[in-house]
Amino acid sequence: MKLLQLSIAFAIMFFGIQRIHAQKLDEYKVYLKNGNIVNGYILSYDSTLKMQNNYGDILHYRQTDIDSFWICDSGKIRLSKSANRTINGYNLTEIGLLAGSEKKQSYLSINMINGFQFSKWFSAGAGIGVEFIEYTSIPLFIDLRANYPGRTISPFIYLQGGKSFLTERVENFLNAKPGSGSMVATGFGLEWKLDNDNSVLISLGYRNQKISFKYDEWSNQGLSPVDRTEKYNRFMIKLGFRFR
Repeated sequence: MKLLQLSIAFAIMFFGIQRIHAQKLDEYKVYLKNGNIVNGYILSYDSTLKMQNNYGDILHYRQTDIDSFWICDSGKIRLSKSANRTINGYNLTEIGLLAGSEKKQSYLSINMINGFQFSKWFSAGAGIGVEFIEYTSIPLFIDLRANYPGRTISPFIYLQGGKSFLTERVENFLNAKPGSGSMVATGFGLEWKLDNDNSVLISLGYRNQKISFKYDEWSNQGLSPVDRTEKYNRFMIKLGFRFR
């Protein structure tokens, strides 16, 4: 009888301790750089992450394999203070076509963006390029992107803003000087991950661009300087390659 009582007491104490221990553990969502997401409980975290998933399996991950991990708190997800958040640099090279002019022609666009991936969802960079919209121009711009992370394919939206500079004079205007003007572009696309560091992107967008320049015009007083602004609004389709 005493043995049975001791066994019951031991079982109550054992499962009580386990329950208390389980209550102290927070559930996490671990985002890996390969796109996988693992749910479970973190047991230790130093040079490697040791965790138990929701199926009871013990898993180990190196720090270099982890993008970030988040705490699942009462149905809401918040970023863990101890998350391994690293800011990674990248290069994005794009080539595409600009269409929608009155002449029904498509023009070549080549851009290179260097930036930083601040999280799995947001990146920002600065870009430069060369474009042939009737006249050769050099755009300088800021590029902002928001991603919805997926295992292999991630949709994204982007916003660009900056200034474009003509490298040649506008034809059919007397003494015209190379001009410049503001440009704003926005669009959406898909990113295919080739591996942890490289990916291919395809995007569709629309750009509003203005080019202002000066030229001379004959009048009763002789040659007079005139300011003129041309609008170059275009639809865009681009293919890009991202290297980290």
